[in-house]
Amino acid sequence: MEPVRCGVVGVGMMGSVHVQVLDALPEADLVACCDLDPGVADRVPSGVRFHTDLEHLLGSASLEAVFVCTPQEHHLAVVVRCLEAGLPVFCEKPIAHDLDAADAIIGMAREAGGRLAVGHTMRFEPDYVALARSVHRGDIGDPVSLSARRNVPAFEGRLLAHRTTLPVEVGVHDLDLLRWLAGDIARVQAMPASTASLGEGAVDAVVATLLFTSGAVGSVEFNWVMNHRSGLAGDYRLAVFGTRGAGYVEMRDPVTRVYSLEENRWLGTHGVFDVGGTMAGSVAIEDRHFLGWARGIRDWPVSLEDARAALEVALALDESSRSGEPVDLS
Repeated sequence: MEPVRCGVVGVGMMGSVHVQVLDALPEADLVACCDLDPGVADRVPSGVRFHTDLEHLLGSASLEAVFVCTPQEHHLAVVVRCLEAGLPVFCEKPIAHDLDAADAIIGMAREAGGRLAVGHTMRFEPDYVALARSVHRGDIGDPVSLSARRNVPAFEGRLLAHRTTLPVEVGVHDLDLLRWLAGDIARVQAMPASTASLGEGAVDAVVATLLFTSGAVGSVEFNWVMNHRSGLAGDYRLAVFGTRGAGYVEMRDPVTRVYSLEENRWLGTHGVFDVGGTMAGSVAIEDRHFLGWARGIRDWPVSLEDARAALEVALALDESSRSGEPVDLS
């Protein structure tokens, strides 16, 4: 496959990860990046053009695909403009910050002939894929009870808690995974924790129950308050109990620990990992899959309806957290 000439819009926390991966992938030719903040130009590899204006990026290089990694409230404007430019677009999850924006993006994508892929990275994590394949084969029978947790370091909470919400930013991963395993979610009820550890009024953690349209039930747990000095980058669990058995994914990122006379420390291997110059991990798998999709040789596993539905459940958790009442989904 000829390398795909790519641009990245938004070189923040996730955008810089995609930049690192694309710069190393033989399937990609990273030619330009764009961010409103000129101070992040040093995150862009040498030889890759940097712009602070989207129109300059779209007009300065013969791009064949764009990765949109801006804050979610800017997805609508950026995705629509890139689609108008005739380019296949990768949009980081969540698809948008609210359902009106999500619907506008989906409408534009349909008009543009299906050139939009929403990046739910966990759909490319081999452990979750293996579990989903087993569940879909019927190995554990019909799902009856499911649970998920995703707990991340406090630096994410401090960076994001006053710009977005914990279910929309972090929980949307597992809400998508649970729907993938057990189908649509009909009702949610959430309980938030606010201890002021991330600032006055910020939500530190959310615990919630879910009712699926199938009659199955689930529980979720999210927080972004873990002390990053502990070295624990993430604490993840997904479990599903069915009529014939059970399945688990359980990981702590990182999972590898080294002990020496001087120290003991975690070694990170998930997400992005360099193996002798070859990028490994779920982001690298996702980006390579998108490049194949942009060339027309891969199918994208996350439908736009899936992306919207995961956002809808996350927003319902926010509503339930505010009201203290269960929320029914459409």
